[in-house]
Amino acid sequence: MAKEHKEKSRGKGRERPRVYGPPEGELNKFSTLEAVHELAKYDARNTDTEDGLILFLKSWWSKQYNRPLKDPLLESYTLPELLYEYYDKSERALAAEEVIELNTDKIEAAQEEETMGWVEEEERKDREAEETEAKAKKEAEDEKWMLKQLKKEHGDDFGKDIDTDF
Repeated sequence: MAKEHKEKSRGKGRERPRVYGPPEGELNKFSTLEAVHELAKYDARNTDTEDGLILFLKSWWSKQYNRPLKDPLLESYTLPELLYEYYDKSERALAAEEVIELNTDKIEAAQEEETMGWVEEEERKDREAEETEAKAKKEAEDEKWMLKQLKKEHGDDFGKDIDTDF
């Protein structure tokens, strides 16, 4: 029991039948409530036909602008106008998301660059500290070696009689 609706063709004044819902006979096995639910379910998923697309777009428009499906303004829209408005809203939303994503990527890149700069600076400081420590250790070892050589040459009491208080 598909719902038949007569709609005037644009510019010709003739009426053409338009059928909504699943094929005839499938709704007969349901109660009215179930039949309406099945019809709505079918219409919500059937956007392959022009009528299904119009239903989808009208539903979208109604929800988008919080207006009833029987709104005279909605009824004045043509399929191309509804499609344009739908795609216009969708593409603008996608463009806004792309801008946000691009800005987010820029912020993340700046933060990563800042972090890498900090890491490099810390690594440079660590290297300098290790080099300074290694240099001090080498100087201490050189001093010990030199003192050992002098003691070998001049004896173990070398340097003990020198007054270091100047």
